[in-house]
Amino acid sequence: MASMVETPARGSRFRVIAATLLVLCAAALLVYGAGFHKPSVLTERTVQEPPKSVTPASDVQMPGFLLPKASKPRTSTETVQIALSESAMVEDITIGGLTLGPDGKVKRTYSGAAPAVACPT
Repeated sequence: MASMVETPARGSRFRVIAATLLVLCAAALLVYGAGFHKPSVLTERTVQEPPKSVTPASDVQMPGFLLPKASKPRTSTETVQIALSESAMVEDITIGGLTLGPDGKVKRTYSGAAPAVACPT
């Protein structure tokens, strides 16, 4: 009599291997996304340039001569590119702080703390 142990069909073995490979690939992609992938985000920051000051020589004193006043510091806004982790991006998207610009780049629309909640519930 032939042995009573049945071998699994070839198709079911293939399904088990394919499912295992899919689970392993999903786990590897999850680890990559959570730990290593840091997409770039455009944000604006304000830069304050120091004023141009005129320092007179201490040994030169000229009566009636007015020295020019120091100019006011200039401020300018520049766009910089920063790297955010996936979890930080999810948090920013949740409160509406990231948008996709018309050029296809991700832009931060706020900086600092989260906006005030409109509804207390």
